[in-house]
Amino acid sequence: MKIGTYNIRYDTSSDGNWSWEYRKQDVISQIQAMNADVFGIDEALLNQKEALVAAFPEYQSFGLARDDGVDSGEFNLLFFRKTQFNVIDSGYQWISKTPQQPSIYLNAGSRRIIVWLELEEKTTSQKFVVVVTHLDNSSIEARQFGVAELKKLTAQSEFNQLPVIVVGDFNMLSSDRAYTDMTSFMIDSGLDSDGEPIVSGTYQEDSEFHPHNQSRFTRIDYIFHNQLVHTLGITSGQNIAMNGNFPSDHFPIWAAIEFSSLMSSDM
Repeated sequence: MKIGTYNIRYDTSSDGNWSWEYRKQDVISQIQAMNADVFGIDEALLNQKEALVAAFPEYQSFGLARDDGVDSGEFNLLFFRKTQFNVIDSGYQWISKTPQQPSIYLNAGSRRIIVWLELEEKTTSQKFVVVVTHLDNSSIEARQFGVAELKKLTAQSEFNQLPVIVVGDFNMLSSDRAYTDMTSFMIDSGLDSDGEPIVSGTYQEDSEFHPHNQSRFTRIDYIFHNQLVHTLGITSGQNIAMNGNFPSDHFPIWAAIEFSSLMSSDM
């Protein structure tokens, strides 16, 4: 099975001649190249969500907009192949002290959400959970709170016997407290792969979209999983569009995974 995550960058006129209108097809091409069975999307505004839904009719999507839970603000989304999976359960929450309503954590830069699905693989009846989030970029405390909420979610009794994968833009470096907290209960696929680990950056800090001699890349997008998942290989896509630009200021990452053979198929 292949799992992916991609922050496609929100649609903003400040990007000028490389705004969503111009780079949309290149983003879609990146996702097609990823060829994931399940993938998460960060920063999609409503028009971007609609474009992806139209571009990938073979996938079903689930998610919501963080500002009002309907269509205002950036979406966190999960896409999965319709022919491959059944939906067993789904849910979402805001990363705040009032998680069941649109709300913001004190001193965070934006409202943030967690979206999850419990899926069942049709051919094997194997159930698993996949989660997507986008942690705050402004507040260290808000990021740490977000990780604590992920730990609470994945520790729920209905999840603790299932494979769990958590993907997204975490806005954290491996040297941060939030990363240390996250890897206390989840495994970083980028370092756990049978193949080459991901040590290069997934985000272009200067947001200029094109590579240059002073380009700086940081690794802030991740695929995490619990001990019932094993990573066979992981890849970061750094494809460049025909005009020499990156399609987004982030790079997609995707991992080939397998579930533990010790697990019962009727969980």
